[in-house]
Amino acid sequence: MMPTHFSAALLTFVAFVHGASAAPSSAEPVDYLRDIKPILSARCFSCHSALRQKAGLRLDASQLIRQGGDSGPAFKAGQSAESLLLHAVTGTRKATPMPPKSEGEPLTEKQIALLAAWI
Repeated sequence: MMPTHFSAALLTFVAFVHGASAAPSSAEPVDYLRDIKPILSARCFSCHSALRQKAGLRLDASQLIRQGGDSGPAFKAGQSAESLLLHAVTGTRKATPMPPKSEGEPLTEKQIALLAAWI
């Protein structure tokens, strides 16, 4: 699990990026198929897709992500700070850090920021 000070700093960063992404800009909005699905495919699909649904969670379609798994919806639109998905990839709020060390590398700060902006 990440040290508490790192987790708090990361959530602050994610909240900042999410807030910044809500401001009008000329940049394209984050798109699930273009920006998010490739991240989830590389880091999460081995446990959370059509072939395997650990904790009842599928991350291979945006509608299924919203539906969530055994713990409830993975997120609610516009509420990235409360997202179970973000807590899982950052290892905060007693969430088991995802992906587990045995399954691969954690998401980068940039990938987490994209995920937060998408939510």
